[in-house]
Amino acid sequence: MALTQVAGPLMAQQARETLPRWIDLDQPGSRSLRLAIPADLDRALPDRDIDYLLIEVDSGWAPAWKDAAFKLKSLIVTLKTRGAEVAVGMEAAPQQIDALLEHELAAYIDGYVFTDDPYIPEADETGKLWQRVEVPKARVLQTLVEASSLGISHVLFENIDIDDTHDAFLKTISATRTGSLDVQPELANMPSEEAVFFFDPDSGNYHLGVYGDAERDRLFSFRLAEGLKPTLLHPEKADFRHKQYGRLSEFRLSAGEPYYFFVLEPSERSGTMESIEIVEQKSIDPYELVVKNQVFKDRERQKFESLVVLEKQNYRYQAASGATIDVTFYDTLVLRKDRPAERIRKELYFGGVKWPYSKLPELPLIQPEKLQSAPMDIDLDKSYAYSYAGEDTIDGFKTWKVRFQPKSEGDFLSGTVWFDQETGAHRRIRAIQNGLEPPVIGNEMIADFDWVEDDGERFWVQVGERNLQIINVVGETIPLQIDTKRSEYQFNASDVDHMLADAYQGDYQILRDTVGGFRYLKLKDGKRVLQDDTVPPQKFLLGGVFMEPSLDFPLPLGGFNYTDLDFMDRGWQANFFVAGLINDLIVSNPDFLGMGWDLTAEVFASAVRFGDEFYVNNEEDETQEVENLRESFNLTLGIPLNSFFKFSANYSLAYNDYSDADDTSEDFVLPSSHFENIGRVGLKFNRGRFVSELQYEFVKRSEWEAWGLPDNTEPLEDSYRTLQFDASLSRRLKGFQSIQADVRYLKGWDQDRFSRFEFGFFENRVSGFGSAGIEADEAVRLRFEYDVGIKDILQFSVSLDGARTWRDLPDESGVLRRADPVDLYGIGLAANFIGPFRTIMRFDVGYGIDSDLEDEAGKFTGQIVFLRIF
Repeated sequence: MALTQVAGPLMAQQARETLPRWIDLDQPGSRSLRLAIPADLDRALPDRDIDYLLIEVDSGWAPAWKDAAFKLKSLIVTLKTRGAEVAVGMEAAPQQIDALLEHELAAYIDGYVFTDDPYIPEADETGKLWQRVEVPKARVLQTLVEASSLGISHVLFENIDIDDTHDAFLKTISATRTGSLDVQPELANMPSEEAVFFFDPDSGNYHLGVYGDAERDRLFSFRLAEGLKPTLLHPEKADFRHKQYGRLSEFRLSAGEPYYFFVLEPSERSGTMESIEIVEQKSIDPYELVVKNQVFKDRERQKFESLVVLEKQNYRYQAASGATIDVTFYDTLVLRKDRPAERIRKELYFGGVKWPYSKLPELPLIQPEKLQSAPMDIDLDKSYAYSYAGEDTIDGFKTWKVRFQPKSEGDFLSGTVWFDQETGAHRRIRAIQNGLEPPVIGNEMIADFDWVEDDGERFWVQVGERNLQIINVVGETIPLQIDTKRSEYQFNASDVDHMLADAYQGDYQILRDTVGGFRYLKLKDGKRVLQDDTVPPQKFLLGGVFMEPSLDFPLPLGGFNYTDLDFMDRGWQANFFVAGLINDLIVSNPDFLGMGWDLTAEVFASAVRFGDEFYVNNEEDETQEVENLRESFNLTLGIPLNSFFKFSANYSLAYNDYSDADDTSEDFVLPSSHFENIGRVGLKFNRGRFVSELQYEFVKRSEWEAWGLPDNTEPLEDSYRTLQFDASLSRRLKGFQSIQADVRYLKGWDQDRFSRFEFGFFENRVSGFGSAGIEADEAVRLRFEYDVGIKDILQFSVSLDGARTWRDLPDESGVLRRADPVDLYGIGLAANFIGPFRTIMRFDVGYGIDSDLEDEAGKFTGQIVFLRIF
């Protein structure tokens, strides 16, 4: 972005001080010296007095920076002994400037020269911007005024001769209290860049700087205010004529005088302040704000030596179906100057239930690139393009909003920063990180900052952060809502190192920040050793009892679950759930073909036959009940479209085997045992607290023959289609409380009894209803849930479920007709707590409150599950 550009009729606000200094580089007798580096680095300096030194560094220069900085310092000292007031400007690439300033060159440089993109290194708190421009003579004043508004201290003009008359004109304006640039009125017979209008809110007067013509009169007019009375300030004597027609002012400037500067006194001054406020709101340049913020941050860094702060981090997983998992850490975060950040894990909560054992489980550390490191390291450097986005108020403080975008593909942050209007501090940063490496496919963060006082001194620090991270874990796209809050700040404490040393010898779980994110510091032989493995395999022992109406007796479960996010040391992910009667094995490559896609294979094997009940006129008919065993193989390809959308394509091969139930009629013909070839496509969206998923599938049966009683009139369909949409919204409340709501819509085509949607514990759950007997060709389900942690020992949940289902039934002639809807209502109660032997226990019971199917209401579903972490 060229800083001298002006958009539309509004011009940049002029600073209320003098114009920046102007240097005519090509004027004969100029008191400036230009040195090309490295060509002129070892040459003899000219023996003449100078006021300005311009060091122009070749873009390809990459020397030994320590030696180069020493030579430049020697050169500058030599020139300053000739004239102590020599101002030094350097024009170089940002990486060259940074490399030189690492060797204490900053104290010798007064300004950093730029043409298009300004750069002031953070290492030089007092550095100024110098701008090199090439403009027509009639644009010199406008260029200087714009540069002043941007905080530029020097403007270097090339290929132009600013003579003594022109110089005197500019000096007169610079020495006059002109006020701010006003809305530029539309000029007739005069190019807009050759006339500049100012307004002084204190006096209510306008000023006008205008370029004349040495060879002919200039006649121009504009509409500004009624009764303007012009007074010539420069030159002292010149011939001009002025006529006023209401708000229309007409000027004639006599030939021979090239520069005019007037004060314009209006007869009425009402309403002008409103106009000025509008101009100032729209004239803020974002680069000026960024530079001011960099200076503010440098000042704060000089006060900082260390920070010890209590940090609460809550991780919340929320599925489109409404399922949620909450994990909360209480850490002591230790930040030290020029040292990596470290976390001392003090407490762990699962859904509001405190982990009662001294040794905390090592959970996987899945982190996006860099953003999960110490938040104070998030920095708005000059590799971004900035745009002004207006004003806003944050916590009662007025701020400027500035949007930023990366200039190259190598940067992955874009968003908005809110700068405090008084101090230049960054009060809020909202950023989205794209282009991440799997398994993290998206990260959005909002960080808040404020003053914190400690021992009578104020420090500017981050006080909270909210993240939405999208990660792929064994084929599932998981949105993680991360809420971080800080409290109990201790700055520059003298015993920080001793406190860490004591923690190293204790049983605490400690993590250290690295280039790749946080890593565990494990205690081995009395020393803390940094672990490279961020995702150690997780092993769980499983056990429990499951019951629902479609089962003849409670189903015991026993087995283990193994999760490895670096399976076979190849970056693959695996999850093996083995419980004897029910088993699920998943292996996933989260970076398939190196494109950030995920390819997942799943095998589901079961030895449990679930009953499939049947209703005639809303009454159960046991003579048509059958039992079904289903197993499947799935292969899914997931393609992230951006940080929030993900497309998936799936192929499944499922096997269905049918058998008689206890009271099945001898006349009932069982359905053909068969394979199903299933193709699915899906689209997921995750943003903030909202999660949604749309899925369409087509199913083709390998074999499907007539089934049922002899009078069965259902169509014989060997293929069918389904559509499913899920959406959920959740909100955290104070303490360990949360509420959530989710909706599911189901629609099917060409379905029959054995392909219609069912409602039970494992699919389309409505508390208290089993996985058989309730069939639908179309349905809507709503679910509301409230969770609360009680006294750190129990998480209690209550849910209300409701569903309305529609079914298409054949009439006597075989034509399908929509039957009356069937409604289901249930209530669920659940409790989680930590049991003995490091086990997580869960009790879950559901009761069917009411249903249009009388035999289905009043039943219970439930499970008792324990999970032991190794």
